[in-house]
Amino acid sequence: MIRLFAALSVPNSVRETLAQAQSGLVGARWSPVDNLHLTLSFFGDVPEVHAEDLDVALLAIRAAPFDLQLT
Repeated sequence: MIRLFAALSVPNSVRETLAQAQSGLVGARWSPVDNLHLTLSFFGDVPEVHAEDLDVALLAIRAAPFDLQLT
């Protein structure tokens, strides 16, 4: 089994801003800047034999570009 999710990467400038906001909470485990992303769907534990099928299906999705604003 492998844990899978679909996500959007975020621009480096946004990653840096989020990384700066990750402070001030004692005992929190923050994600490394390189791992920051916006999860669209969490598929959970998927048998590895289905992972390639999921990858092919996700690669077939086409959508127009869009702007996203985080506040």
